[in-house]
Amino acid sequence: MDDQLLQNLEEAPDRFAAEVDELSDSELVKRPPDDGWNLKELAGHMRDTERAAFLDRLSLILSEDNPTVPTFDEQAVAANSSAGTMPIGDALSEWKALREQMVALLRGLGPAEEVRTGQHPERGPMTPVSLAELAHDHDTNHLQQALTLKGLSRDPSS
Repeated sequence: MDDQLLQNLEEAPDRFAAEVDELSDSELVKRPPDDGWNLKELAGHMRDTERAAFLDRLSLILSEDNPTVPTFDEQAVAANSSAGTMPIGDALSEWKALREQMVALLRGLGPAEEVRTGQHPERGPMTPVSLAELAHDHDTNHLQQALTLKGLSRDPSS
């Protein structure tokens, strides 16, 4: 597996945390103009997605022969998440711990395990490598979203 990909995955929770570390509670809960997630909710989404969409799927692919990989309804999960009420640091700590588990699993894979597959009803075949790439793309997208939200929360005219 690509070492740079693993390093990016490993560093993502800390990069997110560094961006929100100095923000006040009011800045963390400021809703964007499109009525999307605020920073606290986004941190909870990262934690929830790490568990259900990445770590659980990876574990399933590694433990069963070509399993059906479950879909992930982020809106349904968000509706039942504690993200809006728990301290953002708790959500970020949980995300980091889950990500450490995922990266450890990925680092320990041999060549035969890297190409194991699971079948996703919408995405088709998934391998540990494609799942890691999906996680990286997800991180990149939401880290950019966090930067945008941070800028909005600091903008006195918004």
